[in-house]
Amino acid sequence: MNNYKGFTLIELMVTLAVAATLMAIATPATKLWQANARVSAMANSLAADIRKARGNAIVMRRNHTMTALNSTIPSNQWGKGGWQVTQIANNVTATVVEERGVPSTVTITGVAVDSANVTSTVASVVFVGSTGRLQKTDGTPINLTFKVCDTNTTTEVGFSVLMNQFGRLLVQKHISAKDANSVSDAQGCNT
Repeated sequence: MNNYKGFTLIELMVTLAVAATLMAIATPATKLWQANARVSAMANSLAADIRKARGNAIVMRRNHTMTALNSTIPSNQWGKGGWQVTQIANNVTATVVEERGVPSTVTITGVAVDSANVTSTVASVVFVGSTGRLQKTDGTPINLTFKVCDTNTTTEVGFSVLMNQFGRLLVQKHISAKDANSVSDAQGCNT
């Protein structure tokens, strides 16, 4: 009798069907995981740069200005080109922090609430050198919220980086895709 070793055609087809089913289930979860990782990294990078800029302003006792680079798109003014923190000393502008590595799918919107409870998008803020307080370029104290989202995935919930006028900072993950009440946006990241 012939004793051939190997797999039958049916065994191979069943194996391929199981592998295809597993891939179909795993692909969306992997894309969501990657989007969450991108957004989390950018939110934490933004928070770290804010902490560094505020700390430098206090230590050096000089105002530091944080500006969105390439802020031509209102819905993505901080994510389009990144951000830069500068200080002016002896009429020379020095760059303290610069971030240009924002992925193209990540959107970062900065929303400010000033002392008169006026909400507006901002592309530039100032850390006061003597106190570390946050204000607009015109000197108005503000509370600032950055909404960080990923445009590749509709189920990604995003993060908010919140900073009050006294320098308190909080990085907060949205609870659901429609959660972003702190940035006056009932749609969350699905805008």
